[in-house]
Amino acid sequence: MDRIYGDIGVNGQNIGRFYENPEKLITTGTYQGVLRYRSDKNFVQSSCGEIARDGDFLLEIAGVKRADGKPRTAILLHPGFLPSHSEGCILMGPRKRGADAKPLPLDADSPLVKLRRAFYGTDNPIACPDRGITIIVSGG
Repeated sequence: MDRIYGDIGVNGQNIGRFYENPEKLITTGTYQGVLRYRSDKNFVQSSCGEIARDGDFLLEIAGVKRADGKPRTAILLHPGFLPSHSEGCILMGPRKRGADAKPLPLDADSPLVKLRRAFYGTDNPIACPDRGITIIVSGG
């Protein structure tokens, strides 16, 4: 199980662990974060850690290039922790499942829940704040 892992922070404060597929590493740099509201793979978060196709929080890293200079797209921050859970996205920890094998909401200590709360300033936002998102990827 080959994977890269490290810590992710918001405004200089550590919020948890991330995982990345070593075959699809994002080049060190500063990138624009784009807020998305839909995902065909059930990656969008809403209040109480609910994850579905639609919601109010899914970050995409924009402006990433491949080694050949071609753009990489749809690089998302989403649940997962194994390289097989990613086609090049940043994985933000496991997603628990219930006895029926259906995914459960994310725990309050999940880095994704903390990230959403840091962006909105609350667990139950009524509007999207007017703020930019900068994502810094740094090597170890």
